[in-house]
Amino acid sequence: MQAKKYSAGSIVYFAGDRADKIYILKEGEAQSIFISEETGLEDREPINVGEFFGVKSILSIYPQEDTVQCITNCIIIVISYEEFEALIEKNKQIIIKMLKVFSNQLRRINKKVNVFMGTEFSEDDTAILEGFYNIGEFYFKSKKFKSALYAYKRYFQYANENDSAYHTVQKKIEECKKELNITDDSNIAPASDIHKLASKYSSINNAEYNKAVDNYNTSNYSVALASFNSLSKSQDNDVAEASIFYLAKCYYAMEKYKETIDIISSAMSKYSKSKYIKEAILFLGKANEMIGEKEKAKIYYKKVISISPDDNLSKEANIKLSQL
Repeated sequence: MQAKKYSAGSIVYFAGDRADKIYILKEGEAQSIFISEETGLEDREPINVGEFFGVKSILSIYPQEDTVQCITNCIIIVISYEEFEALIEKNKQIIIKMLKVFSNQLRRINKKVNVFMGTEFSEDDTAILEGFYNIGEFYFKSKKFKSALYAYKRYFQYANENDSAYHTVQKKIEECKKELNITDDSNIAPASDIHKLASKYSSINNAEYNKAVDNYNTSNYSVALASFNSLSKSQDNDVAEASIFYLAKCYYAMEKYKETIDIISSAMSKYSKSKYIKEAILFLGKANEMIGEKEKAKIYYKKVISISPDDNLSKEANIKLSQL
């Protein structure tokens, strides 16, 4: 990673150049020059300080689609493919920042498609979908299946069945899980499959609870933890029940395994017939395994396997048991 100085009028790269680097404008003013898909004429858009550019091409491994020119003297951070991969591995929050400015090219292309199809267009949602899909593809091709799975499942936070890559992403998620030899991916992409989440907690209609779920889904565990702790004392039994189990999942995600065990043990005595019991027992097994209590973990995994139906929780328990 290096910071390079460019003089006013300099070209950072031309359309058609090989895409093997990502750029961030640190200082100065620059612009993206491209051929508009709508008019067929040359168009220009400013690049803001702190903005990534060249991203779409490196993720999809296509040549650059625009020319970037410095309007004033600029300092530009140049990041190689390998450095970018390492950067994302260490700080996934940078993905969110990157997606906010992901590539004006995505919005231009998607707008053209949506206008042609006569469908409603949301620039932000479409760019985010495209962004997470491309990040997933980037990692999948690099055989970084854990990171690919994270990105694909974040895709589902914004997607619906009418989106073009929806079913492709479904298949890719299963391929990632197969490569990782897992059935439960909640710790890799925390509860980000909102379709699964909605079906599980569909009877709960509480704004504070939904906000807590959103914080959990976006890995804001400490904020979610405080909310679920308060909600677990709610007069609404459904909210209280779901919240206390979510509380345990927050602790587990934060690697506080003893707290996870304490919360679930307490919850199971109060909600012995809860619909979340099977998943709770699985988390008991996983938490005990993480603190070295392997014999206890085996007992919990066997209990999960004994509970009907034979579902993904059962399959994960089987895998966990076979690995002990």
